[in-house]
Order: sequence, then C-alpha cells, then structure tokens
Amino acid sequence: MFGVLLVGLICLSSGFVSCSPPEAPKVSLALYFESLCPDCQLFIRKQLYPTYLKVGEIFNLTLVPYGNAEERRSGDKWVFECQHGPKECQGNLIETCAIALLKNISVSFPFIHCFEENTEKSEDPQPAEIAEKCAKSLGIDYSPIETCVSGPQGNSLEHQMAVKTNALKPQHQYVPWVTLNGKHTEKLQREAENNLLKLVCKYYTGPKPSACEQQQIVEIALYYESYCGGCRDFIRDQLYPTFQKVSQIMDITLVPYGNAEETQDGSEWRFNCQHGPQECVGNLIETCAISILQNVTSYMPFIHCVEVNIESGDPRSVAEKCASQQGIDFTAIDKCQSGPQGNALEHKMALKTNALNPRHYYVPWVTLNGKHTEDIQEKATFDLLGLVCCTFQGTKPSACQEKEAIHSRCYKVA
Repeated sequence: MFGVLLVGLICLSSGFVSCSPPEAPKVSLALYFESLCPDCQLFIRKQLYPTYLKVGEIFNLTLVPYGNAEERRSGDKWVFECQHGPKECQGNLIETCAIALLKNISVSFPFIHCFEENTEKSEDPQPAEIAEKCAKSLGIDYSPIETCVSGPQGNSLEHQMAVKTNALKPQHQYVPWVTLNGKHTEKLQREAENNLLKLVCKYYTGPKPSACEQQQIVEIALYYESYCGGCRDFIRDQLYPTFQKVSQIMDITLVPYGNAEETQDGSEWRFNCQHGPQECVGNLIETCAISILQNVTSYMPFIHCVEVNIESGDPRSVAEKCASQQGIDFTAIDKCQSGPQGNALEHKMALKTNALNPRHYYVPWVTLNGKHTEDIQEKATFDLLGLVCCTFQGTKPSACQEKEAIHSRCYKVA
C-alpha cells in the first residue's frame, strides 16, 4: 500500500504525466509580398524586421515572395509576369532561392531585409548586384543562389510560391498580405501594419519577452472637422510631422466630424456642419478614405494633403488631385462619399464623437491613450512630438533622442 501511495505523490516519468507546464506554441506569421512593392518594403523595414529582432523567439515566420504576379506554363517552364516588371520577378526569384537554400530563417531573413532595404533606397535597383552585396556583407555564399535563380530549381520554387499565394482563403487583394495563425482579417492586417510587435505579443500565450512588456504604443486620437482652421494647423504643424518621425511608437485615430450635428431622415442621416455643406463633403471624403485605404500610412498623407489644400477649391476636386498625386484610386472614395456607405460611416464618426467623456466643446480635440485633459491638449497643440516621446515607455526612436537633446525635460501628463 505504501508503495502505491508513494507513486501517487511523485511526478511520473516521461510518457505518463509531467509536472512542468507545456511550452506555449509560437505565433505563426506569414507575409505574402513582392520584392519591389514600396508598401511591402516599408512593412518589412518598419514592422516585420524590427519585430523579428525583438521577439523572433516567439513566432514562426513564413515569407512568400510572389504577391500580385501571374504565371503561365510554357513547355517545361513557368513564365512569370510581375506587377513591377521583370526586375521584380528577378527579385522574387532571388528571395525564393535564398529561403530554400539558406533554410534557416535567422540567415535568410537578414538577407531579404538587406535586399529590400537597398532596393527601396535605389532609384534604379539592380537586383542581382544588390543581392550579391547583401550576401557578401552577411558572409553568405551567393553562388548557389545565383545558380538557383537562373535555372530550373528557381523556376520550380517560384511556382511553389505561386501555388501558396493562390491557395489563400480569402484570396489576397493586395500586398503586403499578412496572416496570423493561418488567418487573415482586415482587423489583423491593420494591427500588423500599425504595430506588429504589439500584435505578436498579444497572441503569444506564454511568458512574454521583455520587449513585449516594454511595448506600450501611444494612442493619439484627433476629433476634428475638415474646414476648421485650427484643425488644419494642428494636422499640418503637429500631427503629420510627428507621424512622419515616430509613427512606429504611436497609433493614430482620426474622427472627422467635429461640431457637426446629425438628424435621421428615414434610413439616412442628414449632417449639419459648422462651416457649411462643403465641410460635410470634406468630412465624408476623409471618413471614406480612412475606411477604404485602411492603412494609416496610406490615408494619413492623403488627409494631410486634403487639409493643407482644402481652401484652394471645393473638397471633391482637392481630394481628387491629392489622390492622383499619391497614386490612390479616387473612384472608390468618391462613390463612398456620395452614397449610403459614406452616410453610414459618417454616422459612426458622429457616434464616436458623441461618446467622448468628457464631451468635446471645441475642435481640434485630442485624446492621449483614451484620455483628454486641458494639459494634454495644450502639450499636443504646441509639442505633440515631445508629448508622444515622453509618454512612450519603450526604447525611444532617434527622433525622440534628437528631441530630448533640444528639450531636456519630459513633463508629467496630468
């Protein structure tokens, strides 16, 4: 009996029961991209590679360099047509061969990051030259990669990338296209583009690395209206320059409604704006842009352009010109702002604005991490960069360090 009881009091050997907790599964992250896509390069440089360096031990990374390319069979080969031309096809092949031959992501990803960073910098990138230089700088033998790219092995491997991409459910609509644990939603995509580190840390169920604990992105929300001079000044002088310098440590929420009022008329909402009907149109255009463009790196420059130029003409023509300058298809935004989609979206902006606590009584109205005080408002109005940098608790980007060299004090936020 004693022997039986004793067995019950000790940990059994492997194969029966273990006292140690099971190891948490790593987050599975996949990026579907193409080698010369500017938005892909930006995502790799600003989100994916920094996150990999900080918390690479808690996620498995899959890279699929194919993107919006198309393939067709020609004899015993596959022929690829790429969105950004033959050089992009060459870049995709280089990266695909590197992934296959180097095998270990800790070797292949630094090479791909180097390749993407240097093609992004070049006005006329030469993929083979850039790849060879990156390989040399990282101590990688480039010869096998070069042989792979120009031969049947690379052709077959790139076809596999096409098969992986075409098997996506839902089918990808753009690149970069991110899946997390095999799943893609627009919410996950936005979170990945705005703060991938935060997203990976949130989904990892094991003990968090120190980089996760330190990561506290600053949340700035701006409640405004499109024809408000003070709002325009704030966007031009504070918000947009701060976004350009330290977007990696801040999340921006824009709510273009302001001091407007709404009434329901059947299934639609009627808006009465402080600066007249043109302001209502401007609000609708910006609301639709936020919804359709989704990524703050796309809609923030567009809205900045609209705000800076909105007094030079009617809002629709100004917005169309800004869209053209930035390579944005204005058709979808215009259709949205003049139809039921925009009406419903603007009603949501009204609900967000009316839910403020405390209630706003002027615009621009700024909240910091969901909070508004007059002290926050004043600091945001005159030095938003300093406010964001002082609030952020992680490793500060260089723009914050430069800021602190000029202004050595970080005042307490009331």
